Amino acid sequence: MFEGSWILGMIDLGTEEAPNPIEDFRLELCPNNSRDGQTLLALINKHVEKGSTIITDCWKGYNGLEENGFEHLTVNNNYNFVEPNTYAHTKTVEANWRPLKKKLLKTGVRKENLAFHMCECLWRRKQRSQKKGEFEALLEDIRNLHYRNYSPWSPCAFICFSGLGTCAYTEFR
Repeated sequence: MFEGSWILGMIDLGTEEAPNPIEDFRLELCPNNSRDGQTLLALINKHVEKGSTIITDCWKGYNGLEENGFEHLTVNNNYNFVEPNTYAHTKTVEANWRPLKKKLLKTGVRKENLAFHMCECLWRRKQRSQKKGEFEALLEDIRNLHYRNYSPWSPCAFICFSGLGTCAYTEFR
């Protein structure tokens, strides 16, 4: 939790037959700062294919994932960091959180700017995974950016995450 904002982190590791070498990492702000089962399930359904295996800690908000079409493994970090029977762990997603947590704790951030910082974290992660220099990648992204007829700083715009950290401004009314 940062300044009262709950963030759900998700990472796609692929399968044993087809591992995902990029480890697609997603971050979502929990709407209305809620992390109940209904809210978490809606966010999970947005990003995770039915039938996928989801590994979580034992937070009660994750109860019911199996009834909603997911395989659900848990690890109780009070006793083990790796579940001894299934080898389930949450270390991968926690390690991917580390750069964002470190930055936010070091520099602080206003709540209204948190989504921008999350987007920056995902963008930097993408550049590292593609072994691109950040300056050259930024120039390339600016070149590929499509002009929008509204200001991205206006209150009618929000950030959505697509791909591996690409930021897109989307207008809603």
